[in-house]
Amino acid sequence: MTARLRPLGTHLATAVALISLAACLPIPVDYHKKGVRQNVSPDTVDKIQRCVNTKEDILLMLGEPDIASGDGRRIGYRWSKAKLILVSAPLFGGGTETSEFTSTYVLEISFDESNLVTQVSLAKKSSSHTPP
Repeated sequence: MTARLRPLGTHLATAVALISLAACLPIPVDYHKKGVRQNVSPDTVDKIQRCVNTKEDILLMLGEPDIASGDGRRIGYRWSKAKLILVSAPLFGGGTETSEFTSTYVLEISFDESNLVTQVSLAKKSSSHTPP
């Protein structure tokens, strides 16, 4: 009986592949982050009417803005929402790790000289990856 020996490189490649394997579970979510504005959403854009709503209407509806231009003719509301939680566990030993992926949005509203809404825009400013 003769035993055939495999090259050392094959064993190393197999070992590295097994060690690097991890079980990952992506969980889609859609919730506001703790401590952030919760009264603004993409639907808010549809509630604001150009040339009808005033700055006072907006302030009563949404509260103090998070950002404002020096002349007060542009204001913005910022919020973040969690979009995905990724749970991963190494194949051999170790504990599980979770990561949270969030998106940050800004609702920007512009006014004319008589404080009527002239423009409403919603922008996704960034996505980030943080531990929850």
